[in-house]
Amino acid sequence: MLNNISTMLCAAQQIKSRLDDLVQTASIHDGEPWNVSSKLYATIANQFEVVSLLIRHNFIFDAFIIVRSMTEGFVDLLTIIDNPEYINEIKYYDEHETCKLFISLQEKSKTSNDANAQTKPDHEPKDRKNKHRLPTIHERLGKINRSEIYPLYKFLCQFSHNQFASLLARHEENIPQNKFSAVALDAAIKILCQAFQKLHAFTNVSDSKINQAIEYANETWEQVYAGP
Repeated sequence: MLNNISTMLCAAQQIKSRLDDLVQTASIHDGEPWNVSSKLYATIANQFEVVSLLIRHNFIFDAFIIVRSMTEGFVDLLTIIDNPEYINEIKYYDEHETCKLFISLQEKSKTSNDANAQTKPDHEPKDRKNKHRLPTIHERLGKINRSEIYPLYKFLCQFSHNQFASLLARHEENIPQNKFSAVALDAAIKILCQAFQKLHAFTNVSDSKINQAIEYANETWEQVYAGP
């Protein structure tokens, strides 16, 4: 059975609509970590739509770049659920990087000590050897015992970093477009569904309803995706 991309795109949209129906009924738990988690899920869901659109218009290698971003968002979601205090590390890093950018763009400024004093981040993470960087994807996956995701992430990095082989393949006329499109869409739908399965951690949606939707997603996808 060959992968028919049009059929796969239609099935993927059906799955997305089924998940959306349940998400729209959800109430988010109180607390900043769960509010951020909901926004991460919404971002992953939006990016899935972007992947579908890019594949539909034959921008296959660009779709892989978005799938990589989906993967990063999913890892952040898993990390926050595992350790809600990770929010403070994200804040500290973002503020630190913003401060660095602001200082570097100042043509006329006070002494560097004064500038740093004025823009010191408020959210100091605890027990960090290097407080000016977030843990890598590999480190985060290790902490939450999900290292099996890392090979997919490294594969997707090839397209984001314009590695030599992927750069040439991007403009090759004879690449197997259906095969690459199917792989990209399969990766995107699986990330979306795995993120959806964590809905119970930050909303009031029950495990039983989540499982019913995932069962529908699996059955629908198995009918249209024959594998790479």
